[in-house]
Amino acid sequence: MRDRPDTAADPASAGEAPARFDAVLLVSFGGPEAPDEVWPFLRNVTRGRGVPDERLAEVAEHYQLFGGRSPINDQNRALLALLDDPLEPRRLYWGNRNSAPFLAETVAQMAADGIRSAAVFVTAAYASYSSCRQYREDLAGAIEQCPQASGIGWYKLRHFYNHPGFVEAQTDRVREALAQAGPQRRPGTGRTGTSCTRAGPGRLRCRGSAPTSSSTWRRWPTAAFGTSSSCRAGSSATTSRWRSTSTSRPWMRPGGLASGWCARVP
Repeated sequence: MRDRPDTAADPASAGEAPARFDAVLLVSFGGPEAPDEVWPFLRNVTRGRGVPDERLAEVAEHYQLFGGRSPINDQNRALLALLDDPLEPRRLYWGNRNSAPFLAETVAQMAADGIRSAAVFVTAAYASYSSCRQYREDLAGAIEQCPQASGIGWYKLRHFYNHPGFVEAQTDRVREALAQAGPQRRPGTGRTGTSCTRAGPGRLRCRGSAPTSSSTWRRWPTAAFGTSSSCRAGSSATTSRWRSTSTSRPWMRPGGLASGWCARVP
């Protein structure tokens, strides 16, 4: 699988992409869509990582607060619907790493449909193992399971953390959060590994977890701080610091080494 370059570097160094793709493959993380899908989903996510059931039970409870349904699949369906007309006559496909529609099944279908070249769009914006390399490894594994798929030209599109459209959308969300921020943490505003609280008069603090592996940690802050800086420029945010939430997961950076950025309420 070849990467489209993230910069203006010589495209030949990443493999020349065809002038026209047959298809676009959307690759995402996946999520449960019913209470009985939560545990199988969590098993897929943590397979081989030695995460104790006690920790999985805690995470499962978070999903049950929302009826056992993650919004990510519906968001991907909406995205595909928006892309259908603009990308016609290219065929659109969707495969998840951890829930249906599973990536291996989608890759096999693409091979059966006679696809010869495909642009691969990963819904994770940043450069890290979990948001880039792991997706590439899973796609490579799906191709290995279907020998016919090895004849397809796979071209992964660039990371989009610094794309103006992504930054503008994040800035809009920050403005909305600032306008709605109450004196204490608002229920439901947190995501997995992320929380939002008032950080004092006129400020909103958003905190997220950071990876600790040396190769990932060198790239992740550059991307994350770049996006947050752009958002701050458009939303009156004032500082950038990151920290992890309390967790026993080994890839979470210990609290106190970094913390979330604060935004001043206009």
